[in-house]
Amino acid sequence: MQEQKGQAKLPSGAEPLRSGDPTAIGAYELVGRLGEGGMGAVYLGRGAGNRFVAVKVIRPELAADRTFRARFQDEVTNAQRVASFCTAQVLGHGEQDGSPYLVTEYVDGKPLDEYIANQGALPPGTLHGVAVGVAAALTAIHSVGLVHRDLKPSNVMLSVSGPRVIDFGIARATDAAAQHTQTGFVVGSPGWMAPEQVMRGETTTAVDIFAWGTLVAFAGTGRHPYGTGTLVTMAARAQNHKPDLDGLPEELLGLVTRALDPEPERRPSAQQLLLSLVGGAEEPSTGQDAQAVADQVADQELGRTWVAEALPPDLIPPPWVPPSPPRGVPIPSHQYTPPPVPLQPPPAPPRAQTPPPMMRPNYPPPPRRRPRRKGPIGCLIVLIIVMGLIIVAAIAFRDRQPTEGRVGRPAPDGQFTFIVRSPVRCGKEAAIRGVQPALAQLCQVRVTVENTGTDQRTLSPNHQKLIEDSGTVIDARLLMRVGTKNRLTQAPATPLAPGETFSGVLVFDVGTGFKPEAVELHDADLSNGVRIPLP
Repeated sequence: MQEQKGQAKLPSGAEPLRSGDPTAIGAYELVGRLGEGGMGAVYLGRGAGNRFVAVKVIRPELAADRTFRARFQDEVTNAQRVASFCTAQVLGHGEQDGSPYLVTEYVDGKPLDEYIANQGALPPGTLHGVAVGVAAALTAIHSVGLVHRDLKPSNVMLSVSGPRVIDFGIARATDAAAQHTQTGFVVGSPGWMAPEQVMRGETTTAVDIFAWGTLVAFAGTGRHPYGTGTLVTMAARAQNHKPDLDGLPEELLGLVTRALDPEPERRPSAQQLLLSLVGGAEEPSTGQDAQAVADQVADQELGRTWVAEALPPDLIPPPWVPPSPPRGVPIPSHQYTPPPVPLQPPPAPPRAQTPPPMMRPNYPPPPRRRPRRKGPIGCLIVLIIVMGLIIVAAIAFRDRQPTEGRVGRPAPDGQFTFIVRSPVRCGKEAAIRGVQPALAQLCQVRVTVENTGTDQRTLSPNHQKLIEDSGTVIDARLLMRVGTKNRLTQAPATPLAPGETFSGVLVFDVGTGFKPEAVELHDADLSNGVRIPLP
């Protein structure tokens, strides 16, 4: 990311250096101060080519601890292996005047907490992008054995090129040093720490997942899901699992609820979060590299959905230029084009001289013909032609085959894009309170539907079909929406505006021994449809 190169003045988030601050660290000139925390100060540096960097200098009392220094070296080495997509890339490290320092890429953007404080909850599109970007960053961080341990809104930057997670390189080293230097010291920020992190001192990748759920809830509603209070008070609320998620978009509600589970082993992994957000299966195939998966799916999703609607005006120079797409995403063609310069009107052509009128012979007008009336034979011919066209159209429609799709992959039909999730449940597993099967049993198919067109469309269960291995076709009986605690509520016909998404289940009434082979989904009754084989 080179968006900060060549800027003539300091970014708006930088403050002037204070008296006693160093003016250079290693090969970097220090030109401003970005912040200060329990570990030390963070400075704005300038390197080769006037590229801005963030330089974190560790406090002397922490640097004096030998265990900290050894762990710091190990953790920095690991941090350099973290993929830079959706994170601030680690550029280097060293030691000056007895204090270790860490150099990372400077991300020019607006901190998430600052945006929420000034403008409230994120718009839906930007919220989804933040959820995807932070999950991708955690996947990359966890894949090399690191835990962020202090994920919070101030560590998430909204930049033109996408959301970026910062300040993760020395989280494990900080915790190790605290155990040697400060009794009872807890690493993290009140309100963003998992209950086991506060109450039992347990720190695993699950604490980052809890912080992800808290952060997404905060970004989507504009308020903390556990209110306000002391460190212990908020941890106790989290342990009792009483988050306030009212107003959070439904498509994120289930994932956030799972991420905030007080039991760490029941929370999803970062990779499961990411794949669920982009509509894929919750687990990659065996042997698939987590970091590669994170890069690929986050590239595609952010390239498709990330918009700069949440960015402050000072980050988007007029006229607005579309954000640089993530790695691997083609540059969009709708770039700004300056208005055309008005041209001088061309000189008027010379007036053509009117030629003299030509003498035309005086022919007599042609005789008028009487219109011929269609008799019974003519009407019969027209009727036969119309019936033939109807029969040909019916045969063509009957022989038209739906396109093929795959479970966990987007499958478009008309204005709708469907994603079917496995497994399909039938029998006792698919029983729904208050819904009695008319035949022998119910079958449930989990589905996510997005209106990717430009007009409002109605999602109807009557257009969706479940196909048995014998060829029997069953129309869906109900469309159910998934609510809080996975409760199902009926949604007979759901209008979807352009860009709106529905997540729920299709319920089919089937007979004994029914073996589903595929599901066929339609935008409308006469649409081509998409056929998705079931595992």
